[in-house]
Amino acid sequence: MRPTVGWKSKVAEQEAAVTAGTLAPADAYAIHLWPPAFTAAVDTVLAAYERDVAALDTASDEAIWTAVETVVVGLNTADEPFGAIETGEREQLAEYVDAVLTDAGVDVAALTARRDRHRSELTRCVARLVTGRGRRRADYLTTRRPLLTSRPAIGGSPRSR
Repeated sequence: MRPTVGWKSKVAEQEAAVTAGTLAPADAYAIHLWPPAFTAAVDTVLAAYERDVAALDTASDEAIWTAVETVVVGLNTADEPFGAIETGEREQLAEYVDAVLTDAGVDVAALTARRDRHRSELTRCVARLVTGRGRRRADYLTTRRPLLTSRPAIGGSPRSR
């Protein structure tokens, strides 16, 4: 299941609770963490990744790594206006990238081992990207945000505790 399904579900659950009067609007954090435009952008990237993986030659490491790089770059781009991919989202998205490959018959452990990496480092194996400003950065799925966010607290957000 795409991570966005859970994010949208939490948003809908909190919106319903606010409407029912069982949750104070200030405590409805999910809409701030996963705004509809963000989840739509991520869904678009993940749908393209699913199509790419379904069509690729799973015997070709190069084709697989290209698909992984494409989804990581796409997620970076989708997140740019929002800054919504933090540690939890990053982990969920990385697990999803792995699961799509596994479902397509790719031995992800063997794939990453051929690059002397552990399976959990799948999205970290993507080459560093050069931004338009000439600075180097690692993909967002692995290193963009610190473990503890510096984002201002949004009324009752679990990340603000």
